[in-house]
Amino acid sequence: MSWIEENLRRRFLGCGLYEAKKRKGCQFFKWHDPQLNACEKKIIRALMKIVEEMKPKDNELKKSVNDMKIIHKLL
Repeated sequence: MSWIEENLRRRFLGCGLYEAKKRKGCQFFKWHDPQLNACEKKIIRALMKIVEEMKPKDNELKKSVNDMKIIHKLL
């Protein structure tokens, strides 16, 4: 899956050795998904930003759940 701006979240097929430095792959490369339009890219960027902003809260909640499990076991 591509993470560069112009092909954001676009899947592709390629030789498993495509980026191997010491081996020469067959250089096969083909896009699996069609190119996204500007609106689709904007939506994906916004959703990715929301996900990143939620990660600290998610980690905090996971820690709280684990802490509660430990306390529950001690009771």
